[in-house]
Amino acid sequence: MTLVEQYAPGHVRAASGGENRLLRFSHGPDVWYTESAKRALALWRELEAESAAELFVPCGVVWFFDESEDWAAASERALAAHGLAIERLSPDEAQRLFPSFDPTGLTTVSYEPEAGVLRARDATRTLAEQAVVRGARFVEAWPFRKEMLSSSTQNGSKATT
Repeated sequence: MTLVEQYAPGHVRAASGGENRLLRFSHGPDVWYTESAKRALALWRELEAESAAELFVPCGVVWFFDESEDWAAASERALAAHGLAIERLSPDEAQRLFPSFDPTGLTTVSYEPEAGVLRARDATRTLAEQAVVRGARFVEAWPFRKEMLSSSTQNGSKATT
């Protein structure tokens, strides 16, 4: 297997570069997105277990609605169908959870407790490292800098450019 990337894993301009990405399951009536996000989380958790790295931070995601609740209702149906938790809160209930939040003008709030933040830079770096450990070859289209990988991958891996 060969991994090809324009920049080294974790570089700000690489695929999924940057510090973090939101991993959520709600996407209105687009059930395929919910399925994809659920599968992605399972795979990130699997990578965490294999690498002993903390890549996903389950902190929940909150959605705010001011009028139309069609998107929220469709998301709730999709999450329920896939066994994912979602809670509909009144604006007052949300304010009790988030005291600095002003619920003025909102009609409802949806809370996804299983959603959270993926540490994107660390996740892509870890994914590349684990692939190299399994015999993959990393090819970078931009000058490769080995210091972008952890010392454990540099010492004894099969990484090539």
